[in-house]
Parts: sequence; structure tokens; C-alpha cells
Amino acid sequence: MMGEGDDAISEEINDILTQVATNTPANKNTGNAVLFECVKTIMAIESSNTLKTLAINILGKFLSSKESNSRYAMSILI
Repeated sequence: MMGEGDDAISEEINDILTQVATNTPANKNTGNAVLFECVKTIMAIESSNTLKTLAINILGKFLSSKESNSRYAMSILI
């Protein structure tokens, strides 16, 4: 919520979101929960195009997953 509509704060948290999104393993439920929140945040703030592309790639991985819980959780974002 802090970064919504605020370019300065969004720019400051872009690096953190990039680190979390790229270094969080998606092979466990806890990692999936963290990635889910990262994607939601990236889409809500004034993030860079590169970061939005990363979020879309994560979303695509979840939607192509065989786990129905992951697909359902990510379909909420769409």
C-alpha cells in the first residue's frame, strides 16, 4: 500500500521486490505465498517494466502449475 501512487517509495522498494521474487523458491507453500504477495505488490505499485515482466513470468509459472491451489491463488490476481 505504501508504494501505490508514490513514485519515490515505489522506486525504493523495486530492488527489494526483485531480490525477494528472484531468490524465493517456489517449491513449497511458504515460498508460493511469498511470491503471491510479491506479484500483488509489483502490480499495485509504480514498478519498472522489468519488474512487471518478472511478476508476469511468476504468474505464468503458477498458472501452468499442476497444483490446483497455486493456479487458483494466482487466478485471483487476474
